[in-house]
Amino acid sequence: MDDVAVVGVIFGTLVPMVLFIGLFTFLAIAARSSSRQKIAESQGRYEFLKKMSESASFDTQKFIEFEKAELATKRARRISNLRLWGFIFLGLGGALALFLFAVGVAADESPLMLGAIGLIPLALGGALMLASKLEARELTETAKA
Repeated sequence: MDDVAVVGVIFGTLVPMVLFIGLFTFLAIAARSSSRQKIAESQGRYEFLKKMSESASFDTQKFIEFEKAELATKRARRISNLRLWGFIFLGLGGALALFLFAVGVAADESPLMLGAIGLIPLALGGALMLASKLEARELTETAKA
């Protein structure tokens, strides 16, 4: 076999197989950790409610404070996730724009048109960052009131 055929086999079959296996392994691990986190949260909630109901004086004020704190934690986690995905899409969009611009220069095609494709995830990342800022502002205004 010549070198070109070997490179074709490596990049044509082996690399996509490794990427495919890696992607689904990552997705399986992410799904498992997410479900374990939900189970732990449910168990903590169950224990708290069990202690509250077994106590002689069921304090509704404590329960309301518990619910508010739980809601604030969920909203803070959502804001954090929005910010994280915003950074990911900003980086992806910038890298894609630079890569496609370089491909356009190398192929003597219109590099600006190819590079503009990277603006789509870049704009999506910006929108996610803006959404996280607006939601964080709303959360702080709600907390002040």
